[in-house]
Amino acid sequence: MKKINYMLIFALVALSSLFTACQRNGDMPDRTDANSTVDHLIFKEVFYIGYCTYRDLSSMGYKSQYSRYKDASYLVIYNPTHKPISLENMAIAYHVVDPSVQYSFQKDGNGDFTKRYYGIGGMSYFPNDPVTQKPHVIEPGDSVIVVKYACDHKKKFLDENETTEEEAKKKFYGWEALPDYSNLPRNKTFELCYQHELKKGMYNPEDKFDNKDIPNMRDLVLWDERPFEGPSQSIRIALVKLPDGDASKPHEKDKNGFYPDESPRSRYNWYHLYELYATEQDQINDEKDPLKKRELEKNRKYPTAYYQEISNTTGMGGVNAIELNYNWVVDFLTICPSTEKKMDLLTGPSSVTVYDATGHAVMEGTEEKKEKVWWYDRGTASVCKRIFGINDFSNPSFDPSQLQGALIRRSNGKGFVAEMSSALNFTKGVPSLCRRDSKDKPLDMTAYWKVNSINARTKKK
Repeated sequence: MKKINYMLIFALVALSSLFTACQRNGDMPDRTDANSTVDHLIFKEVFYIGYCTYRDLSSMGYKSQYSRYKDASYLVIYNPTHKPISLENMAIAYHVVDPSVQYSFQKDGNGDFTKRYYGIGGMSYFPNDPVTQKPHVIEPGDSVIVVKYACDHKKKFLDENETTEEEAKKKFYGWEALPDYSNLPRNKTFELCYQHELKKGMYNPEDKFDNKDIPNMRDLVLWDERPFEGPSQSIRIALVKLPDGDASKPHEKDKNGFYPDESPRSRYNWYHLYELYATEQDQINDEKDPLKKRELEKNRKYPTAYYQEISNTTGMGGVNAIELNYNWVVDFLTICPSTEKKMDLLTGPSSVTVYDATGHAVMEGTEEKKEKVWWYDRGTASVCKRIFGINDFSNPSFDPSQLQGALIRRSNGKGFVAEMSSALNFTKGVPSLCRRDSKDKPLDMTAYWKVNSINARTKKK
């Protein structure tokens, strides 16, 4: 049987025509009332590159260097429509295919899996409101924020480096700009820091920087694989609608140990139903007779996610992907410098099978209904010209001004843009949750680093 098997650099210069206004620390991004023809939730802003800091290690006999602080990453999901939209059954997923890595997948059916379904490598769903126990609803023109840690990141930085603010002023640069998310609104914020079961040290349940007043996203993966943990320098992310029920309903086992009142996609049921999914789906996949295959699909009992191991024909390790039909992708973003993208998904409008809310193919007579995918992968978005790594940060000539900014959804004057390309949908701008100066202006980290990237290499007195 087949295996179903993460000062501030973010600051930015006044390219005001491209930038959005920066909010007071702890506020939500501006409510926007622009008319828009976009009829679905969108990623409005994604802050992923992190804050740049510099540590003077000369007194210890080591080479001083830069580093990235990544725990302040966040994304904003926005409702541009004129009607409330519930987050019931919705999740944030990342694609198993890293756009900066070239794969050569096995040919199967009509071609490799990227042409047939959105292959999810990890996924985190929105929990119900802890008070009302109902799914969160985003009102027209309003947003929610998904943040790694809803805390004061200066305090977190000082704690992790085992230093005081007074000592940090002598040893570090850049940490002064780390933002404070501790006052984000409880009813419009979700955290990514505390998703797992306590297993193999994957998280610390006593983590003092996990904001206990902010609900945590929940992982939706099998075994020890990672859920969506935040955007990065090269990643495909999507807001997806789960087609088979509410994963956040109470966990009530039946006599067989199943959870009939929650989504079969939840990690709890996946552990139990794994073999059943595999056996049934493999039987369908292996059936050669079209009529018998159709009958099996019509009568299958477990029409949900099929977790599949995909081989790489180049000999490099394969991937484990959760199949999700493209029709269930609500919004998408491919983050990667255009010069470093090596792998496309769909490269043109494609017809795919339409599935109903239970995962069954919608039929038109005796044929499966086909529908054009509303987007395809025609471009990437990035705040940087290339992907930066640890070797760059240890280079004495590294320029931290290259590593700043957020991705902001474009507006065409009438509403937000939803084209078939991340490059057309997003532009570089000021992160809306950045720290502000005494005059209530965004900290200009470009100006900061023009001075301090030189001063940082001189031992502080």
